[in-house]
Amino acid sequence: MENREMFLEYMTALGEYHRAKVSKVLMDIYWRGLEPYTDEQCKKAFDLCFTEETYGFPKIPAIKKLMDLPQEITDEHRAIEAWIEVTDKVKSIGNYGTVEFSDPTIGQCIDAIGGWYHLCQCTNEQWTWRQKEFERLYPIMSKRSNDNFLLLENKGNKISHELNESSKVEKLRQQAQQLLKEENES
Repeated sequence: MENREMFLEYMTALGEYHRAKVSKVLMDIYWRGLEPYTDEQCKKAFDLCFTEETYGFPKIPAIKKLMDLPQEITDEHRAIEAWIEVTDKVKSIGNYGTVEFSDPTIGQCIDAIGGWYHLCQCTNEQWTWRQKEFERLYPIMSKRSNDNFLLLENKGNKISHELNESSKVEKLRQQAQQLLKEENES
């Protein structure tokens, strides 16, 4: 591995994801253990650390095993990538800006979990639950047709859409809740 910055970002993300303290000593150990591998191999393995079943913070041998798995982008992987985009937008734009996402499903999911303003106002504990809710909802919503691209614009506590049809948003929210309910029952 050559890209130290990418390595540090992934290690920090893994620490937050597993609620583990990642010390400088631990990072140095992981760096030495993964140094012989390419950046692409490590990136693949780190990405899979978020979608594959792991028990606690992954050890170096577990990360190496993930390098050998076939690169298959799963629904969970797409949901995590989408959540990363949401997190980046929250940090860079905040709740008083116009938000445009690369995937219209992201906007639909945000509406379904309470809207952009409320998402930006979450506490750390609430943020964790919003993330779980988003990552559960995203695969369901992405399977639906995405006819309308949503452009969210926050004005205080009100979110206006490019289509400016609040009834469609409410219907979308109800459909999402129904889909989650059906998934829980099965």
